Amino acid sequence: MLANQTHFHLELIGNPSLAPFWRNVCLVETYAVPLSSNATLEGFATVGQIVFHTYVKSSCGASWGCWGGTTGGVSICSGTGSSIQADCIDGKDDAGILYYITGVCHQIANRILSPAGIQIPDTFPDVRNSYFIYDEYGHNLIGQTPFNRWPDRKTICSTPSGSTGPSGDSQSSSIATFSIGSGGLMNLGPRNSDPPDRRSKLSALIRAGLGHPVNQKTLDDLAEMQSRLRERQLELASLVTNEKISREEYIAELDEALKRASVIGEKLLGFDDFHKVFGEFRVHNLGDVPKFVGGRSAAR
Repeated sequence: MLANQTHFHLELIGNPSLAPFWRNVCLVETYAVPLSSNATLEGFATVGQIVFHTYVKSSCGASWGCWGGTTGGVSICSGTGSSIQADCIDGKDDAGILYYITGVCHQIANRILSPAGIQIPDTFPDVRNSYFIYDEYGHNLIGQTPFNRWPDRKTICSTPSGSTGPSGDSQSSSIATFSIGSGGLMNLGPRNSDPPDRRSKLSALIRAGLGHPVNQKTLDDLAEMQSRLRERQLELASLVTNEKISREEYIAELDEALKRASVIGEKLLGFDDFHKVFGEFRVHNLGDVPKFVGGRSAAR
């Protein structure tokens, strides 16, 4: 989100006749833009740039930078949904995503776009790369509050004021099973079983890149490689979150893990086909490394 944009909700007291208009607004620079329960939410991407950055805009004038800017992109998806819910999901903390740790801009954008039932399409190699590692909506961390977990945040933001809350949501994120060990250190705990659709998601990514499926043995071996890569990423996430390694070390180690996984993927699919599906498959293809290493806090 840009620094000169502040999104928040106003509760009007003393003039009920204006409440339907002013209950939910966002301030864009120096003027108020009313949020809407029936807006067009649109995902944008900086196609052809070094970093495939994604962000979200709405027809009511609000925009969400997803840990980056809100200009220079082209529209890649759109749908009708509530910009009120989208702004609540953004929450001024990048929709609860810890950049490079539980997701990148693609996962942030997908959370914000979720009220419209759309997501950043997997037609781009860098998007398939991030989905391979973080899933579409990012990881959760054990110990997070409900508002910082997914899809709990969407459920909360979909709840009308004063109600007890709706039932669960069908959209899911993978669970990073961190546990608190002795001395308060957040350690990698036993992994929850993979969601039942994990294998089908992987198959869909491959079909999106190649235009056809692969045989079951190849899919099984790729799923094993993916599982090992995610375990390593979560292990590194635990270390950097607890300041046991620096952000520079985290990026370097994650890049090494990606390179090792890439060698396996190239053997399974063939060099050309693997990179056709997942692009270069390096850490700098996932997001803005200099900003992450520079220490910008994702929880603004």
